[in-house]
Amino acid sequence: MKNYRSCLSFLTVFSLFLAGCASDETKWGSEKIEVEEIPFAMEPEKVTGRLDVYQSMARAVKYNVDFTAQNMGKKLKNPSKLTARELLNNVSGAVSGEENPLYNSIRLLDFSVMFAVANLEDSDAIRNEGIYAKASQYLALAAIRSHQSALFSAKKIAEIDRLLKKQQKILADLEAKQEKNGVLSVEDKEYKKGLEVVVYELVNFKKQLQQNVDEYEKLVKFDGKKLELEGRRFYELEDFDRNYVLDVFQKSAAKNREEFRLDNVPATYDGIRANIFKAYPEVERLQINGYDAKDPIYINGLIARAKNTAENLVSATLGYARVDSQKVQEKEFVRRKVLNEMGIAIFVQNEIAYNMVKSASGDYEVVAEKVKGLKQEIREKEKNYNLLPDEKLEVLNLKLKLLEAESKESQVLAERAVALRALYFYAGFSPFDQKLMKKDIKQIVTALKAAFKQDLVQMLANSPEPEKKKPAEDANWNKDENWLEEVVEGGKVVIPPKKNVSRPAALSASAGVFSLYGPEANSRKVMQLGAFSECDNAEKAWKDLQRNYPELAKMQGQVETVTVDGKEIHRLIVQSEKGGFVGICNKLRQAGRGCILR
Repeated sequence: MKNYRSCLSFLTVFSLFLAGCASDETKWGSEKIEVEEIPFAMEPEKVTGRLDVYQSMARAVKYNVDFTAQNMGKKLKNPSKLTARELLNNVSGAVSGEENPLYNSIRLLDFSVMFAVANLEDSDAIRNEGIYAKASQYLALAAIRSHQSALFSAKKIAEIDRLLKKQQKILADLEAKQEKNGVLSVEDKEYKKGLEVVVYELVNFKKQLQQNVDEYEKLVKFDGKKLELEGRRFYELEDFDRNYVLDVFQKSAAKNREEFRLDNVPATYDGIRANIFKAYPEVERLQINGYDAKDPIYINGLIARAKNTAENLVSATLGYARVDSQKVQEKEFVRRKVLNEMGIAIFVQNEIAYNMVKSASGDYEVVAEKVKGLKQEIREKEKNYNLLPDEKLEVLNLKLKLLEAESKESQVLAERAVALRALYFYAGFSPFDQKLMKKDIKQIVTALKAAFKQDLVQMLANSPEPEKKKPAEDANWNKDENWLEEVVEGGKVVIPPKKNVSRPAALSASAGVFSLYGPEANSRKVMQLGAFSECDNAEKAWKDLQRNYPELAKMQGQVETVTVDGKEIHRLIVQSEKGGFVGICNKLRQAGRGCILR
């Protein structure tokens, strides 16, 4: 039997083919995994024609899942001497500077949920079936990422070969000129030196791309002479359906996730949400304030909640495993705690994956714009057919930058495709089982396409009806004769008539942990400083802010009453037609206080 080594981490869907093989240190989810054929597929089917994404998924799962599932099962054994925090510290790998901070949160939650199921499930057969399904999902997601990487790499290798051939010919001509004349001019010397650097970088870039292709071939057990791939349309960026709100995925998870079958009481969306707000009250506050995937305050809160949730779940699971089975009531009490924490963890998984889809979509817009700009710059410079040597080097360096930008663009497309499919898996849709994997590749591909298409149908069926547009609110309330009677006497807080308005769209923020808004946001006319269930609390918060921040002393606060999810919420806001809130808002956020501009 032929064994292969591949840098596959089965711990998390997002660490697959992402973190690479930077370390050989033995950690759960970071070690290299042996990939070998499963018993019923000792000789992989020959590849005929072009390999698409679905064939890649089918082959990656069919020919690697047994070993991956076995390895996963070993890692889930209960190390009774370790604490929950020690267990999770072993799961947390080194995070690279470019890695989305939510990746590690997914790792922790994945481990905690699988660890809970492994200890709660009494049936070895059912437990192993769950591990098999999860291993299949990870390998399928690895195939999505690796296929896109190989698709991009194969195309760019051909481009680099053409570019290298041309530059190497120029270098050969310069060397011949030097040999003939004994010396090169200063200009030719500099040109030759610059070309050698470019050629060196192109060769290294090609090696990295070839490594991507090699890893893909190992994953899907490709044994042909020439790799031919297709599937560009699979990764094309489409708008994330506006009806696919987070609630849709969480409701689907409550209904479809196999983990909930461990509970005798059917899981409900409302029940799990109630547990979340009880255990993590800050969640409701963040939602009311309208934070989104690009807001560090929201992201930091989500990361902290994921870490706490994972630790609470693992801790409860360890407690359950250590309770004497004879103590029936105590055992059942702790089991209920584990089930509640697991429900919370599953919902947080959905929330993170949902935000990663949105985040990747936003990242794509940025990198695509960069690619477009570099292409335009290169075209403009190449219009001149009589470029000087230093101008030629400038164009070549721009082409290197373009290759790097295009590589990043390819990675973002793959990340979004992986995040989107992972989101469906977290919502409870998974077509993988041992019976399916015993079929031939063509049958598996047909089943995967049908199952994934049905996922979309089911999602749409669960999507809420689009809200009907409400008639415009009267904006002239303060022109009524008695409007002044509505003002709070002796204070600076103005309370307009109550209005049922939809929550404003969440705002993206510029890069940075605390200083979130740049000069372009200074024209925004509304600064929101908090949201409260009681109007009195909004007024108290305003007085406190004015006392601590002199900049607010001359401003006039207002309480905007809105309805969110059927509940009346009171938002503390400051309005100005001229805007100018960036400075104070950044100062408040740097101090850890809530502030958004809209």
